[in-house]
Formats: sequence, C-alpha cells, structure tokens
Amino acid sequence: MADSCFSLNTLLGWLKGFLNQMPSPVSGFDILDAKVKEKGDVFSSLFSFDGANLKDTNGNDITDVNGNPIQLNVLLQVLNFKKAMQPIFKGINSLNPDNVGQESELLTCLLGKDRPDFNFADEQKDEEGNAIENTGTTDGLLGVKLIQGGNIVEANYKKVWNYAGKQWSWEKIANDYLSYGLECKAEGQQYGGIQNQSLDKCGGLISEYLVKVGVIADESEVQVDVMTLVSPLLVRMQAYLVDYYTSAIEKYIKQGKYNKPTEDENEVKFEDLEAEEPDEDAQADAIDNTFGEEGINNAKQISVTLHKITGTSEIKMTAIKANYNPSNVLDDMEELLEQDEFIDTLTEEPQTYTINIDDDGFDIDRCEGCQECDPCESLGEALKAAIRAYRNLYIVHWLSSGNDMMKTHLLAEEMYGQLIQEIDTLGELMVEKCGTIIDPNFPCEYIEVKPFEFQESLDVIKSLIQPYIDAIDFAYCNQDSDIQSVFDEWLRYWKKQLNYFVERQEI
Repeated sequence: MADSCFSLNTLLGWLKGFLNQMPSPVSGFDILDAKVKEKGDVFSSLFSFDGANLKDTNGNDITDVNGNPIQLNVLLQVLNFKKAMQPIFKGINSLNPDNVGQESELLTCLLGKDRPDFNFADEQKDEEGNAIENTGTTDGLLGVKLIQGGNIVEANYKKVWNYAGKQWSWEKIANDYLSYGLECKAEGQQYGGIQNQSLDKCGGLISEYLVKVGVIADESEVQVDVMTLVSPLLVRMQAYLVDYYTSAIEKYIKQGKYNKPTEDENEVKFEDLEAEEPDEDAQADAIDNTFGEEGINNAKQISVTLHKITGTSEIKMTAIKANYNPSNVLDDMEELLEQDEFIDTLTEEPQTYTINIDDDGFDIDRCEGCQECDPCESLGEALKAAIRAYRNLYIVHWLSSGNDMMKTHLLAEEMYGQLIQEIDTLGELMVEKCGTIIDPNFPCEYIEVKPFEFQESLDVIKSLIQPYIDAIDFAYCNQDSDIQSVFDEWLRYWKKQLNYFVERQEI
C-alpha cells in the first residue's frame, strides 16, 4: 500500500503546477509569483501580486504615485499544523492489529472507506479519450483531490470523516483547527503583520491593511477568497501527511512487522507501529508586525556601518537599519560576521554596506554616500517592543493558574513593573531626541487568552522579553553614548532575569 496508493512527488508536482496557474485569491490583483515553504510546525505561502486590475468604486484604476500598478506581497503562515493534527499523528503511531480492520475509524479518515489504490493524476481517459470513472472510492484525507486542472475542488474540501471524537475535512481543518499569521506589504508603504488569527479573519485583514496604508478607500473594493488563498498550504500539508503515513508503513515493512498486501488483499496488518512523532516543540517565529525569518525574503534588507578596531580582530558596528524583525536582523548579522571572505573586506575606517538577503544568501554592496541611519526609528522600535511585552505580561499576570499561581502572578508583575519604568524613559528619550513619539495605534499582537501555569508561563515570558532585548541591542549602536549607558543597565537586568532567574526555575 505504501508504494501503490500514495505518491508524495505527485502531490508536490500538483502543487507546483497549481501555483503556476492558480486563480488570484485577491480581487483586482494578478499573481506575479507564489512560493510555499515548510519549517518546523510552520507552513508558509508567499504571494507577490500586481494590482493591474485594481479599481476604485467608480471604476477608475488605482495606481501608485508614479501611475504604476500597486505591488503587494502577502505572507500567510499556518502556525500550528502538527499540533492541530496531533490526534491523527498519534493514531498513526499507535496502529495495531486490534484497530486496523477494513472499517478502522482512523484508516477510513486517512484513506477512505474502501481504500482502493488511488491515482493522483488528473482525470484518466481510455484509448478513445473517454473519461474512466473511478468507482467505489471514498477518498480520505490523504487521497482527496484538493486541486484539479488548476482549479480548487470545493466538494472535496468539504468531505467529512470522524475520528478521535472530531470531524475532519480539509475545509474544517483550515477554518476551525489551524491558526494563522499574516503579513502584508504594499510597495512604498509600511508593512503590517499579525498572528494567531482565523482564516476568515485573515481575508478581511488584507483588505483592512490596504485601506490603512491608503491604497484603497473602502474594504469592499478588494475581496479575498480565503480558500483559494490557503489552498497551496493545504496541498503542502496533505503531502506532509502522506509522507508521514508512508514513512511509517515503510519503516515497519523493513522491520518485518507489516504484512504487505497482495493484489487480492484489502486488509492492512500492523504490529506495534511507532513512527517518529512530529516535533511538538517546533515554535512559530513571532511575526511581531514584521517580515520574520520565514517572511518575504526578497524584501529583507540591511544597511550597516562596520569597521575593524585597530590592533584587534574585533568588529564594531556603528549604525544599522533594516526593514524586518530586529531579532532576525541580529541573527543574520551574526551569520554574516562569521564569513571570513566578508570580514577580510573590512577596514579600520567605517564603511557602510547594503545587504540584501534571499534564499540564495547575502548580496552585499558597499555603499558610498548612503543615507544615514535614523536613531529615532530604532528607538521607536524599542519602545514598541517594550509596550508589546508590557501588555502581554499583564495577561500572564491576570491569568496565572495552578499550584504555583502566585509565583507566576508575582513574576509577571515584577517584570511589567520594570518595563513601565523603561517605557516612560523611552518615551521621554524620543521626545528629547526626535521631538515626538511613535504612533500609539501601532499593531500589537497578543498572546492567547487562557490560564497560564508556572512552567508554561516561563516559556511565554522568555518569548515576550527576548524580542525586547533584541530591539534594544538593535537600537544600541544608533544612539549617543549617554543613551547607550542607559541601555547597558537595562540589558544587564533583562539578561540576568532570563538567563538566571527564569532559566533556573525551569524543570
């Protein structure tokens, strides 16, 4: 069955062909490019759109200031696929001769009621060109056709099977079980990002983003077909599930614990199936209102000023700006500064470089007469990061739970108490140095509103504070020495909190 029923390569071939001809999920926009990636528990699809057909409510073309079509990038991420599908994975890992009958609930869900061989190719035809009917087949999650001939097969999305007390269909999985992150960026406009949203909400947020950046006047001018938007991700996740199931079968064929059926056999037999568990600890990178590590790579750019310190092998960074998450910027800079070929080009005189980052690596250009880094911009990002952490720590504080409820309650209280003082200082610094503060209406992503027991809260607190530490680190080199001395105190405090007090309480 492992090698006759399923073809991972064919599924992925389907996806590649579909991306080349799929209809645009965003009205008024044509697809220029579409890519799908998988990393850990995160499945990402990146769309590049051209608004050549975008019109306002009066039928007039909507263009940029130069009269060109609006360019739009949209990143949709599934953040919790393996967690959402955990009952299925656990079922595959616990199959045994007692529950693998022809009417097995799990195998019916995965393979269909009758479980005949399933051909993944498009509609089959006989020698005379007539369609061959595929009779007697009730395809399960692994075999159901999600796309065919460049079109989404809506009926197949809605086929429902019951297993582990839940209903399973790709439509239900997409709408009810999966959690999404969304990032949007129109060319020349600010980006927007949010996480832990429903699929339906993501559709509305794309239109809302276009209104907020002034591309359209009313959300009704752009409609989003969310099932088309998510369809490449569903095919990729189906391919993952096929691969997982097939690998489990092949593993036990090799171990002699699985009796491979003959052409006349319909029943599958297993003994103590123990395929590798999916990684429950794979965490989605926080979108944090930016294009993250799995974000729009062709938009990732860093401008940085570096020089060697005389008589040492140390490199000093005196200015930096970038158009994506400070945590990921620092990771990329660390990787770059480990490359001897680049280090050898640095001199004792400060030089500014423009670095573009994509899937192929770093594209580095020395920049003459570059625009200087704005210290206010990175100072504002530090203020935003502090406010995000502060607001979310209140959620942990209020919803502390379990035997160690007071430990969680008081730890969160101590940290947001420190943060509010730093937020006040950052705000005053911005007014002093920049004449104003950030727009207080900036997007702020919130953690899930639910009870937090102590051990879980430690992980949450680390995920909230580390981006703030990174934002201070990122802003550090752009500031005068008096501000750097303030930052030094803060960095020492927060690193001690995470690396000593938090880490030593983890089990």
